[in-house]
Amino acid sequence: MLLMGGGARIKKVQRGVSQMTDLPSDANFDVTISPINLTRSFVRFMRNSGLPGTFSEFWIMAFFPNASTIRFARHKSGGAVKLSWEVVEFSQGVRVQHVQTLVTTNVTTATIAPVDMDRTFLVVSFRHATDDFDTMQAMLNSHPMVTLVAPDTLEFAPLSSNHRKFVQVAVVEVK
Repeated sequence: MLLMGGGARIKKVQRGVSQMTDLPSDANFDVTISPINLTRSFVRFMRNSGLPGTFSEFWIMAFFPNASTIRFARHKSGGAVKLSWEVVEFSQGVRVQHVQTLVTTNVTTATIAPVDMDRTFLVVSFRHATDDFDTMQAMLNSHPMVTLVAPDTLEFAPLSSNHRKFVQVAVVEVK
């Protein structure tokens, strides 16, 4: 087991490479994993593909709909995307809270169980909820900013005033 600060111990890291194919609009791509404790786990991933057919297909969100599934989602179909993913599960010393929200044109907040801000980090992914990008620059400038602004508050701020996004956050507190 890998030991982190404060006695956090990694129980297991599951990893893999999956191919997300041309899916219908708002379709999900599920990957089955060995069951995990959701309050001690998070997923991280990287994508490898060319440019999508439309700009809103570029961003992909990952989350756990249950303890044995990673769900990858994007706004609409866009051709094949190769995903390299890791699920990190801790046996002790870590608490993970999962938050999912829709970010619109205004700054919004979400309340979480209080955390020690000096020992907490965020793992964020998102996908677009609309198909209204006309340039690559507009798409790249449209990602939301997520900040832990207080021990019990996440703030979601759009960088663009006219694009909606679904955002998934794993709030990882190392005890």
